[in-house]
Amino acid sequence: MQRSIAREWQFFTVRPELVEGSELARITPLAALRANGIERLRTVVVDQLHGAVDQLHSLKSSRPSIAREWQFFSVRPELVEGFEFARFKPVAALRANGINRLVTYLEATKMAKKGGWATFPHDNAAFVYEAAALKKNWARLHKGDAEPFPSGDSAKAVENAWRLFHAGDFQGAYEAGIAAGLDGYNVANKAACIFNNYLETSDAKKQKAYEEIAARCEELQAAQQKNANAYYLAAYALGRYGQLIGVAKALAQGIGGKVSKALENALKLEPKHADAHIAVGTFNAEVIEKVGGMIGKMTYGVSKEAAVENYEKALKLNPDSAVARTEMADGLYKLFGDKKMKDVERLYAEAAACEPKDAMECLDVEAAKAEMED
Repeated sequence: MQRSIAREWQFFTVRPELVEGSELARITPLAALRANGIERLRTVVVDQLHGAVDQLHSLKSSRPSIAREWQFFSVRPELVEGFEFARFKPVAALRANGINRLVTYLEATKMAKKGGWATFPHDNAAFVYEAAALKKNWARLHKGDAEPFPSGDSAKAVENAWRLFHAGDFQGAYEAGIAAGLDGYNVANKAACIFNNYLETSDAKKQKAYEEIAARCEELQAAQQKNANAYYLAAYALGRYGQLIGVAKALAQGIGGKVSKALENALKLEPKHADAHIAVGTFNAEVIEKVGGMIGKMTYGVSKEAAVENYEKALKLNPDSAVARTEMADGLYKLFGDKKMKDVERLYAEAAACEPKDAMECLDVEAAKAEMED
């Protein structure tokens, strides 16, 4: 492993005259390597890169041409296999989007380092899709979000990020997705959405995360206008954000209109997006619950009929979905109250009996079980 690695890491040598006054000018992993080996390299590089985020914010505005000078961050992953920063490839990102992408990546890893995400709390042995198993099971795993199998230059990196997602390593999937660039944003955003919905306990952290997800979705929409999940995940994040601050307050802030438009775009691009149909059903139900059917229809075009129709479409498109059932159950109760209690109980029982195929579905099923026990 360490055979000649000191010579291979010369691209980490920094040219101080290019970044005068920056912490980055003091990154000297070669000396650290000679003294302490590869572990010391990991510590020095990762710690000092994270410490440079604030200065990068300043540099990106005052020194826009500096993006061309950051080539010493290029990484040869085979030399550091297994380390987090083996996936650190900002050179390609910089060529595409400039210094902003480097800042995005560093902020993502900085956040993870400061407070590691909670781990998936269930056995994930059945959710590990190695090698060809991922592609073989892709259609079933993505029946809800209609995400296409990764392609293009970053395909392998994005595939690996999805493997981490399906196995329940949401933090790993998030970081790997961000590192893969724009093509990895969907997996990064979905990992952050699911983690914050089910496993994050701080409402303040959730709100911040959903705001960041929505911002990345806007960036992806601008770059990939036909990416359905760039719109769906924006709606998901904004919808969850609205639930945290209160639906009435969210509607007053104009979030409802943004959610509705994002879902409209997602379904226009992918009419068979089952999860988007679930979200449309829930949007209709929550608006009607808060403002009433008449005002809801006049202001947002919602109706009880549209809610039920979209829930039913979602179940038809993805009949194995636990979350389609629990969301429909909650929506029916919001719309009809105790009149639909038998349907609500049936849907929850069906959701609890679903067989999960990945970590997200496992969390969906466990949530249904927990609700039934309350």
